[in-house]
Amino acid sequence: GMRSGEVRGLQWQDVQGGIIDIRHNWIDREGLKSPKCGSFRKVPYGAAVSACLDAVRAQARHIGGADFVLESLFNDGGPVSKNFFVKGLWAALADTGLSVEAQKRRNITPHSLRHSFISLARLAGVDDLTVQTLAGHSDIAMTDHYTHAAQAMDYEAVRAKFRLIA
Repeated sequence: GMRSGEVRGLQWQDVQGGIIDIRHNWIDREGLKSPKCGSFRKVPYGAAVSACLDAVRAQARHIGGADFVLESLFNDGGPVSKNFFVKGLWAALADTGLSVEAQKRRNITPHSLRHSFISLARLAGVDDLTVQTLAGHSDIAMTDHYTHAAQAMDYEAVRAKFRLIA
C-alpha cells in the first residue's frame, strides 16, 4: 500500500525486523522529502517481502543505512526511476497474459496497486482504521475512495452463500 515515491525513497535503515518505517518520499524535481501529507507510519511485512529484500540486498552495490533499497543502475547513489515500476508492472502483467495494450486501455499503473491493496485488505476483513493507517490516509473518506470491492468480489462465492441461506 506504499506510494511509489515512498518505495523509491526507502532506505536500508528504514527496513528492519519485519517493519518498514515510512519516513521518506522521493520526488524527482525535489529529491528526498517527508512522506506525502506527513503520513509517517510503520508497515509490517512478511516472509515473502523479507525474501525479496534479502535478494535485493545480496545484489545491491550500496547497503549503508542511508542508501536506497531500490538503487538506480544508471544514477549512482540515486533511487530507481518512475519507469522502473511502470515497466516492471507491465512485464509482470504481460506474463499473466494481459497485453500491454490491454493494460493501457484499462489504465493499469503502479498506483493501481495501492487501490488493489486497500480493496483486498478491506475484503480480507482488516478493520478500516488499520487500512487507513497502513495506506497513510488522513481520513477514511480517502480510504473509501480507494476501495473497489465490487471489482474484486468473488460473486460466485457470494451466490453460493445465498443459496445456503435460502
